[in-house]
Amino acid sequence: MALTWKRHAVLQPPTDDELRAWSPERILQYHQAYHEAIDNAVKDPLKYGFELEPWKDFDRLLGEYDEVHAYGGNRSSKTTVGARTVVNAALKNKESLILCFAQDATASVRVQQKAIYDWLPAEYKKTTRSETGYIKYSLKNGFTGDSLIIPETKSTIAFHTYSQFLNNPRKFEGLEVGSLECGYTNIGIWLDEYLLGPDLVNTLRFRLATRDAKMILTFTPIDGITEFLNGYVTGAETIETRN
Repeated sequence: MALTWKRHAVLQPPTDDELRAWSPERILQYHQAYHEAIDNAVKDPLKYGFELEPWKDFDRLLGEYDEVHAYGGNRSSKTTVGARTVVNAALKNKESLILCFAQDATASVRVQQKAIYDWLPAEYKKTTRSETGYIKYSLKNGFTGDSLIIPETKSTIAFHTYSQFLNNPRKFEGLEVGSLECGYTNIGIWLDEYLLGPDLVNTLRFRLATRDAKMILTFTPIDGITEFLNGYVTGAETIETRN
């Protein structure tokens, strides 16, 4: 029986020439290791996953600037890198508060909260309750209470929608986002598919200042960009490109 090989964006199966040159034992060993690597990356991407080259640029820019935007088409990994960055911050920064915003409750659960769940370490993908942490997730409803608390760091990731700000512009006043004790980039805000004007961003910038935290924004410009985001890119100079 011929062996089948899963397709993967990073890992590549052996070539036909390599398979002809290898012994049956070596082929079987490689086949097992290849698929274990893929399965482990799905189960625990922070420990066993793969880092795309543009993500390194994203991390570098976060080290240099307080706000970093990631624009890209569907399936370009922008939401993936946003979730991965937020989870890393919650796991490595103590008593952090990170606010994640989505278009509406459906987008929050189906896109943003699922992306966060996918990046959690395997031990947190089951219901966790302790004096310092709480994590309960379902694919249908997302995280219970639209939030989770990492037990070891006592860091909170809280999910919101833009309509909450429109309904009550003062809802987010007084919050201190980010962390005072960081082992990783101090993330305080993640805005996904931002459709509003400057009011919410200006409000959140004050919340970032107290703990010197950073904001990330991910957006799909397939149908163009909003007037607010256009203010960022109009007249911008391209200083670096990647093939």
